[in-house]
Amino acid sequence: MMIDIVVCLISIISSFYVFVAHVIKPTERGFYCDDESIRRPYYPNTVSTTNLLIITLGLPLPIFFFGYFFASRNKTMMQILEMIRMTTFVYLDYVVGFGLCTFALDFLKCYIGRLRPNFVSMCKPDLSECSLNGTAYMINFECQNGPRMGRNSRTSFPSGHAMAAVFCFIFLYHFFQYLHRNSTITTLAKRYRFIIITLYFIFTLFCTRTSKINFLSWVHVGTSSNGDLKNEPTLKQDLALHSIRKALRKKVPLDACFNSELINWPTTGIDSDCDPKTTVHIDGFLYDDEDVNHLVDKGKLSRHYCKNCGSRDIQLLTFISHSLSVSQLRYIFNFLLPFVHGSDDFRDNILVDIGSRLGSVLYAAAEFRNFKEVVGIEMNSEFCQIQLKVVEEHHFSTPIKIICDDMRNQLEILSKANFVIMNNVFGFFQNVDCWRKLRNSFNIGTILIHNPSLDSVTAHLDLGFDLNEWLEPIDLKPSFDLYVGNDENLYGDLYEE
Repeated sequence: MMIDIVVCLISIISSFYVFVAHVIKPTERGFYCDDESIRRPYYPNTVSTTNLLIITLGLPLPIFFFGYFFASRNKTMMQILEMIRMTTFVYLDYVVGFGLCTFALDFLKCYIGRLRPNFVSMCKPDLSECSLNGTAYMINFECQNGPRMGRNSRTSFPSGHAMAAVFCFIFLYHFFQYLHRNSTITTLAKRYRFIIITLYFIFTLFCTRTSKINFLSWVHVGTSSNGDLKNEPTLKQDLALHSIRKALRKKVPLDACFNSELINWPTTGIDSDCDPKTTVHIDGFLYDDEDVNHLVDKGKLSRHYCKNCGSRDIQLLTFISHSLSVSQLRYIFNFLLPFVHGSDDFRDNILVDIGSRLGSVLYAAAEFRNFKEVVGIEMNSEFCQIQLKVVEEHHFSTPIKIICDDMRNQLEILSKANFVIMNNVFGFFQNVDCWRKLRNSFNIGTILIHNPSLDSVTAHLDLGFDLNEWLEPIDLKPSFDLYVGNDENLYGDLYEE
């Protein structure tokens, strides 16, 4: 029995790999540089291929045996041996059918399939020509993300995962129908129901424990959104950040500011237009654009103020945020950092967030990447306590360290950092001395990610040194193109020329 099954599985799997590697290739198709339909972000499979194969190839074998076992009145040794023989034949038929469906689907994918919606992020073609001509048609290009990802990026077609699952359950349905017609046991239907319910429970439990998303959280998000999942989190990391955001909203005021903060309203530079009387603090991590619209609709926020009381002469309020949004964080950790680092492996790297406030950068770093350590430096003790509470409650796998101090006293930590993130920290809270201290603490090779651009926040300052002699700019346009997809609203938030 086992020898026949093993030989059959090895033969089909080997044949499939030869078929994929040497017999059939995806049809070569080009794309237009301005085609937004192929610029979706790349996410891993919700159900991994390993999980799928365990369920669709591993589970049917015991199902066939126990199906024959329960359908038989007498269970002598001879009959059990006969059940094993029949199970082997049925399973071999199943494996052959499974293999033929897989071959047929891959054939269709290669000849009929189109470029996937996440083609650019999967294939990572060289887009330098697109920078010169935004409407150019690209045909002669190579995928820089490896041959496997390059091949898969060209085969957009109805899901292979769905095919495997559908074939499995159709075969099982006809198998149970066959047993039912050929059995004289009146309670067989009840036994089938018990088997199916048990198997479904095992399947759900298995996928819940091994899937890349939190199943219960996913169900909660889906039911609470009235079926509109367009802007809801879908990955485990997004769900974790979503949970943290909801918890933080209950811990801080609507503007996410405390009276203990020493805010220095700038009179020169990029933020000099911010008047304390007409500027509204809205934390970009806690509230995205839709959340803000919802708050305005409920009357908790206003977008305008009256220049002359009682008249219609109104002016837009200035909205500012001291935190990066979830979209910005996802871009930084899923696209920007791997792009500048040249690898997805950060296990030997330390990231420091200066002015960590609510800790959004720290939580995203711990969720999206495998850093050796993530460090937040924050002067305000109330914000430090909030961060410590979140870290304690959520049990991140990546070590997170909160330092409640002035960054000028933590130059040793900064000297060890491989990556430093700053979200306009010094514009409202400190002075030129901070930049000088920062310059003296960085090691060669340290990567600084600053929002907004450094030129815009330092142009009016007398730093005492040339910014370009200290830091070498990195062109982030390629990483941005991989992320932004067809969402034009992200352009202004994430990229500056």
